[in-house]
Amino acid sequence: MGLRVIVADDHEAVRQGLRWMLRSDDAVEVVAEAADGESLLDLLDRVACDVVLLDLSMPVMSGLDVLAALKASDRRLPVVVLTMHDDAAHVDRALALGASGYILKSAPRDEMVRALMAAAAGGAYVQPSLAKPLLARYVLAAEGPPGEEADQLAPRQLQLLRALAAGRSNKELAHDLAISEATVKGYLKDLYG
Repeated sequence: MGLRVIVADDHEAVRQGLRWMLRSDDAVEVVAEAADGESLLDLLDRVACDVVLLDLSMPVMSGLDVLAALKASDRRLPVVVLTMHDDAAHVDRALALGASGYILKSAPRDEMVRALMAAAAGGAYVQPSLAKPLLARYVLAAEGPPGEEADQLAPRQLQLLRALAAGRSNKELAHDLAISEATVKGYLKDLYG
């Protein structure tokens, strides 16, 4: 059995497409689907999974509301956000609420699987094109008054952010920086958590 995933999206065609797309990878198995956040939380009480693939824009209870509910509970389930929202505010909010990953619906299947695997392994994954605004905020803060965000970053974290924004994968980052992939995941989890 592969990585057990629950897909939560309010559009049935999207859920079917994701199930079909992920089925072609032996490492992933979609075990359940939810059409809204409330149904997802109910499913999580009944269906065992390793990671959730979560849309942000859903009726009844949004993806951000789901993340907030999971954060407030004792449940430490990895969640990868799969959404059309590519603005920094959504990325920041989702990561602050505990999302382990953030990718766009336009991402290719392989990237989606990488994000799911990273999250299930306790790591973090943000689509490289979305990491650029995050890096830009830290760089701008470094040029701003003391006490801003970049002053709180270790040099290695800033180095990782720059490489991630350039589109480097976790494996490539580990090789480039002569550290383990687990260390890269730890640094990224600290940054996004």
